[in-house]
Amino acid sequence: MAILFATILLSSCKKDESDNPGSSGKLYVRSLYSLVTGIVYIDWYYMGDNGEFVKNPKNGVQPVDMVAEKKNNLQNTGNYTIYKENNNSYIKITWSSGSTTTMGLKYQNGDISEMDIMGTMIRQTGLTKNYKLNAAYQGASTDMNFRFNTDGTFTFKDYDLQTYKWETYTGKYEINGNNLNLKFDDDTILLCMIAVLDNGDLIINREYYEKQ
Repeated sequence: MAILFATILLSSCKKDESDNPGSSGKLYVRSLYSLVTGIVYIDWYYMGDNGEFVKNPKNGVQPVDMVAEKKNNLQNTGNYTIYKENNNSYIKITWSSGSTTTMGLKYQNGDISEMDIMGTMIRQTGLTKNYKLNAAYQGASTDMNFRFNTDGTFTFKDYDLQTYKWETYTGKYEINGNNLNLKFDDDTILLCMIAVLDNGDLIINREYYEKQ
């Protein structure tokens, strides 16, 4: 079924964040354009006030649940430090595996605007609780598309590569901060990350959706 492909592509987790104690910190969406492949790669970076770091959280992002992340997303967790050298700023990430990654940083208006060369960072402060959308959105690099309505309902369509047919699913959605809960009519519940860009387009987890 197409929904299985959607689950994999969206990298969602089934979890209710309402009882998530979480940690405090800053959340960013990072986009990186590859000159080799011509593809824009999207990742989410959480930088805790206490030095904790998570790449592409799986258990909600406002707040981030570090206990849960270390259980089912350990390879993407670690700790970070920011330092200056020769008047340049850098971030050093020490992953849970013990390996390290060091990247240059640029700032704008007090927030990180670039991490590594061409790695554009967009700070996410969260949408208001029960924020509603009213538009159709087409995946920029996939056949997946959404229609979100102000009454809290949505329609999701995807092309099933097994049956070679379009599959349509409906349900209800809730937005809280940068958390998007999709509650399908078949009782499937997916917790995703969502960002609404200045041009009206969406980022849902690691996929870019263009407003139609």
